[in-house]
Amino acid sequence: MIRGSAGERARQAARGLERAIEQQSVPGPYTDIVRRVQRRYAQRAAAGPNPSATPSTVPDAPDVGARPR
Repeated sequence: MIRGSAGERARQAARGLERAIEQQSVPGPYTDIVRRVQRRYAQRAAAGPNPSATPSTVPDAPDVGARPR
């Protein structure tokens, strides 16, 4: 399990992705997109939590726990 702040986890993931790219575990045509996606994750992690992205509590449907027919 990776522990630490979101920013630290993003940096660890970035290092792992760079190793995967260097070892050619990521196919060549995908290296650019992998780097761009990782860069976005790192930016979001550095910005901190997004309260609007936190799911709200929704009550269970009335039939939760009901026996199937």
